[in-house]
Amino acid sequence: MIATVALAVVGIASLVSPPCAEAGRPVAPPLEVTLTPWAEMGPFVYRLSIMATEDVRAVIDRRLLRFRVSPDGSRRRLRCRHPDRRSRVSSSRVREMREGQRVVEWIDIRMYCSGRARRALSSGATITAEYGFPRRGRRRYIAQRDGVRFASRISLADHRREAVEAVPSPNVSEDVAVRLSAATGRRAPALRVRVSAPTGKRLYFRDDLLWFTIRGPLGETTCRPSRQPINPIRDFYRRRARTSVDPRAYCEDHPFPVPGVYEVTPHVDLVYDGTRYGLDVVTGTFEGAPGVVRVRGRGRAYLEQTEQALRDARR
Repeated sequence: MIATVALAVVGIASLVSPPCAEAGRPVAPPLEVTLTPWAEMGPFVYRLSIMATEDVRAVIDRRLLRFRVSPDGSRRRLRCRHPDRRSRVSSSRVREMREGQRVVEWIDIRMYCSGRARRALSSGATITAEYGFPRRGRRRYIAQRDGVRFASRISLADHRREAVEAVPSPNVSEDVAVRLSAATGRRAPALRVRVSAPTGKRLYFRDDLLWFTIRGPLGETTCRPSRQPINPIRDFYRRRARTSVDPRAYCEDHPFPVPGVYEVTPHVDLVYDGTRYGLDVVTGTFEGAPGVVRVRGRGRAYLEQTEQALRDARR
């Protein structure tokens, strides 16, 4: 896919020493937060950079990002939040940072956006981003230093996201439609697949005729099930079929080993013809467009998404 992306999104909380709080109001955290497109890694990948402009205890947690997406031609503002968003600080994500120290992680914005908001990311939209907590509290902060009360969030500047030009894969079937629905869940969300025969034809479908190519934060893998040859039954020939399968039954290793966004491409091998029954049946191997599967990480340790790890996974 080819994407035209806007300039970096930048939120600078403070570039100088924070002033004394007036009337008990919190002051801006001494953090510089930037979110910039990483086009080399795909149209939905961004670099999140957090730099301390003074010595401070800072919270480094990409789950604290929040977005509002305004689709082109609409007054709607669609909310996007991480499915594992935190209601309080995770102590493991607090770091002592020296002035000028920077931490960089990558994010896939589709982890935050679903439904209409995700579709707007591809069709063009204006995006507003924030980092932190909506309200301040004893366990809701992004920066700490003795004697100073900092605000609990940083607002980043609006930025424009241009439409993504979809370039269809030459392998995607035009005869047999194979569609995988988007999904969100823990560990191994069920994969829902629909298969439709071309007009005037039928197909013979079984779950074990499916297989998947899965591309995620750690790289790409192919999952194929074991198959038991059968004698097809006439009543099971149909024009369309739908199913919901557990991906763990198709993969030797866990299909979604870490939380994150996975692009799952469905394939189907239609190996049974209709010769013995005189039916016009479509056969062959067919591929569908990738579907987005978001795997939540609640209950798992935080995995830092470093730039080098993503480069290694995409080789």
